Amino acid sequence: MKTVGFMISTGWVRRLKGDGRGASGARCCTRPSLRMGGEQLGRRKVLLDFGRVGLGGMGVLDWIWRSPAWAEEALEEGDDEWKVYRGPLSLGFELRYPSTWEPTKKLIKTHSYELNLTGPSSNFVGLVVDPVKIQSVEEFGTIQEVAERVLGLERKKDGVTSAELVSTEVRVQNNASGNPELSYYVLDYKVDSSRGKKRFLSVATITGQQLFVLTAQAKDNDYDSSSAVLHRIIDSFHVKKIFM
Repeated sequence: MKTVGFMISTGWVRRLKGDGRGASGARCCTRPSLRMGGEQLGRRKVLLDFGRVGLGGMGVLDWIWRSPAWAEEALEEGDDEWKVYRGPLSLGFELRYPSTWEPTKKLIKTHSYELNLTGPSSNFVGLVVDPVKIQSVEEFGTIQEVAERVLGLERKKDGVTSAELVSTEVRVQNNASGNPELSYYVLDYKVDSSRGKKRFLSVATITGQQLFVLTAQAKDNDYDSSSAVLHRIIDSFHVKKIFM
């Protein structure tokens, strides 16, 4: 049952919902903005089984994909190996994912927007979006402070014996004029629990008082073979700046 990505994202939400506490002094690594896209679905087999039940000749899941809530979203072909996904116009995000992966949405949401990307073996990517009271990740604190809080929440989870930070990065997205307009906090960390050892890559940004968290995960033993793909997905994540 692949739900850890959303548990991780909930940790970001718990720590980033609320008022900011001062600007970040974190060192930034400037990268050119990327244009790409994403989508998501259920955790429980009963829901998936329900999705296969006919609804006037059309499965429930097919109906969801074709419903007005999805009207603004577009799954776009990239090349033979990678696809591009654009989210709703109201959220303005894009990302790339391997063509062999499956984008699905949850039938029952626990966030204002959720997306799953399921790959082979233990590879899994989850995106969640939630409203917050601040305008940027820097308003909450430095990336080091955020990392400490996320790892602290991991360590409090049942069955977790350790959570170790591997690296952090502040990614800066420039506007058309070449000026910085949006920052992303990127965390790479390991979690050891009764369910096994896992590696996580997580990127978060805030714009228009919306928190976006994209989390990739793999079993620690599979990470070396999955690293390049997971990093490409995380690096492709791009959110349009929302002005309020």
